Amino acid sequence: MSFSFELAKPFKPFEQLMGVLPEASRELIPSAYRVIIRSYFCGIHILTPGQDLMYDSNSPILDFYPTEFEQDLNGKKQEWEAVVKIPFINETRLLRAMSCK
Repeated sequence: MSFSFELAKPFKPFEQLMGVLPEASRELIPSAYRVIIRSYFCGIHILTPGQDLMYDSNSPILDFYPTEFEQDLNGKKQEWEAVVKIPFINETRLLRAMSCK
């Protein structure tokens, strides 16, 4: 067998949190990272304090954080045991939204 992998950079801690946490857990992200302020140099509108990539209506990745989703209990009894059916996050879009690129 032969395997071929494309080497990439690992996510930074903040990027990892944005990739795995649901919007309902946004308070777990350190406040210094929750507020994303874009500048004139980014070529993107300015997000001001209080706006957030996880819930702001102008966020380019808002679709990564649905507020309504299906749960599959798959024979389990408790809601916390369910498999949550949410879309996969596109890492390129996530990283682009978190940077000025």
